[in-house]
Amino acid sequence: MSTEHLASERRAAVMAALESIPTLLVELDITLSRTDVITSAGSLGYVRTPRAEQVLPFNSGAAKARRDIAGVLTTYAAKVSAAIAQRAPVTTIEQCRFLIRHLPSIFDDSDVFVGLDASLSRVTRLGYRTIDRPESRVGVGNCECGRGLSARPDADLVRCEDCGTVVAVRRRRREMLDQAYEVMGTAAQLARLLSDGAGDRISADRIRQWARRGKLTGHVVGNDTVYRLGDVIELCALPQGSYRRSA
Repeated sequence: MSTEHLASERRAAVMAALESIPTLLVELDITLSRTDVITSAGSLGYVRTPRAEQVLPFNSGAAKARRDIAGVLTTYAAKVSAAIAQRAPVTTIEQCRFLIRHLPSIFDDSDVFVGLDASLSRVTRLGYRTIDRPESRVGVGNCECGRGLSARPDADLVRCEDCGTVVAVRRRRREMLDQAYEVMGTAAQLARLLSDGAGDRISADRIRQWARRGKLTGHVVGNDTVYRLGDVIELCALPQGSYRRSA
């Protein structure tokens, strides 16, 4: 047993951080897909334009923030798995839910908790800095007038402070995530953005290998082959063993 004791207020902070992670991951998925060299599946071309609905600006920090979160969740899901003799899930979201479900039953002085508080605090702070908003609000994109919008996570509607337009929060965020998943890029471009279910970097060669095995559909644009970001994200969430079994 470790001598490090997790005080009740810090346990509460750990659980609060875990509860916030699914929403934060959605924000990061939206942010990481933003680039001026990949475009939507509808046009299948390299379009350079400032219009947000066609091409989104790239935030390279989102990929690292997401990998760091995935790495922490994988590490501590494995520790909890060993402590309770129950297999841990392999995807980041399911690992988060696994920790939320089982951590309350583990004693405060368990080795499972060593470093968890600090690690979660570090990666969630990085995530919120990356998406550039307060932790208590979620991004809702831009109003038609151009003003950036944000809302409380439980809000149904948000009103633009400039023009008064009312936006449905859940519908807008669903549209933003759908748009992000439809972004297209070459294997090299997408490899810069993503990690697998274990938090490891995805190589361009692995993406091309998935395409050769029929797991990804490529689209030829000029001299390049591009792939849909959403399809690659779904493959990244699978355990590495499943790639080999289904090869």
